[in-house]
Amino acid sequence: NAAAFTEDGWYRTGDMGYMDKKGYIHITGRLKSVIVLESGKNVFPEEIEEYLGNIETIAECAVIGRQKEGESEVLLTALVYPDATKFEEGATQEQMQEAKARQEAAEKRIKEAKQTR
Repeated sequence: NAAAFTEDGWYRTGDMGYMDKKGYIHITGRLKSVIVLESGKNVFPEEIEEYLGNIETIAECAVIGRQKEGESEVLLTALVYPDATKFEEGATQEQMQEAKARQEAAEKRIKEAKQTR
């Protein structure tokens, strides 16, 4: 889709940011920060990202709305990058289960947000 790219070939993500002197891109915000689900409910990604950001085993996260090609339904999606420093090499099953329980709690909150908007 040609509208997804700028005239000079950059992909339009909807993010705001800048490029530093070393050529690194820094994301500072979004142009449009509300995700409208098929049901018409509005979801604000920042609220979910703030919640996920408070989970100690998550280093970085981003909440986005995705659409499958040819479909109108918007899927609420959390992209999560774990904080590897929070797990020792060879972490125990119990540690992994605790992290999984926190992840499930986060997923539950995402579902609740989807239903209440």
